[in-house]
Amino acid sequence: MYHSDPRKSKMYKELAPRLAKYLTGIAFVIFMGNDEVEKDLINHMLLQFATNLRRLRVGLYRDDVGPHTHILDAIAHLQNLEEVTMDDIDYEEDVPLIAYDLVPRSLNHRLLNHILDHHAQRLRTLVLHSMHPIHETTFRKLRGTTPQLRRFECTRAISIETRAVFTEPQQWACADRLEHLYLRRCGVHAATVARHLAMGVFGKLRSLHMVMCGDNSDDSRERVGAGWTIPPLEKVEIEHFMDWEMDKLRTIHAKTVIATRVWSRRGLCVEAFGKTMTFPGAVELHVARTWDDEKFEELKRNCAKRGLTKVMRDHAPMASCFCHPD
Repeated sequence: MYHSDPRKSKMYKELAPRLAKYLTGIAFVIFMGNDEVEKDLINHMLLQFATNLRRLRVGLYRDDVGPHTHILDAIAHLQNLEEVTMDDIDYEEDVPLIAYDLVPRSLNHRLLNHILDHHAQRLRTLVLHSMHPIHETTFRKLRGTTPQLRRFECTRAISIETRAVFTEPQQWACADRLEHLYLRRCGVHAATVARHLAMGVFGKLRSLHMVMCGDNSDDSRERVGAGWTIPPLEKVEIEHFMDWEMDKLRTIHAKTVIATRVWSRRGLCVEAFGKTMTFPGAVELHVARTWDDEKFEELKRNCAKRGLTKVMRDHAPMASCFCHPD
């Protein structure tokens, strides 16, 4: 959105008020550095005329602690905002999260709270792809003030520090609306997610996507301890979980199951899917396309014993892994 060429910047300033009213979605980066105020003013000018804006995608720098008051002010006045995505543009998988005690100073924290303070009642989609943990106070706000939320996607932002709040069996405000939940590399316990689903804490989800969640401090003895109370999910996608975690997650009732890098050995996976207590209600199973013929045929035979006859090896895991077979 920002142009370093002065002539282009001038043209942009002239056109922005006339064109912005036609925008329903926009993506931009909030810059850091000496000229951040000038760049913020340009973005602010566009946003203040974008009266029909519904979708906002913002790129943030991991270490940004700047005030960015013009941007925050403009976002506060978006009257039709329904979908928000926040990305760390310098995101790296193997870089540690921001220290939890530094979170309140970060722009990421302040922007998320700002959006919830001004737009929580209308939000239908919230996507967080971040190396910034959600502060526990912010999570409570998200859980309690977003009644229209249909989709929540979170990569890494629910950390071990937020786990205690996430574990609380308090029904989310969006439980009557939430359809899709995506948790990737979050510090949540497998038993907690399975228990919350069973009890309806998230409501009646249509789909769950979980990738490589948990923490080294997880207690493998923790039980799900709740009977299933909601309709089966239309789809559950599980990737990269160990044996004891799958003992919790397989209690999820779902029609379509996509399972890659689950259990530590293919034989354990074959054995588990032969039991009706593994993802009860499943009518369709997808596994990784790398399964060899012998094990895949064994899997199909075992699944057929429980009436699960639609079994396919057509899925690709998201990333490389050293602790599971490909």
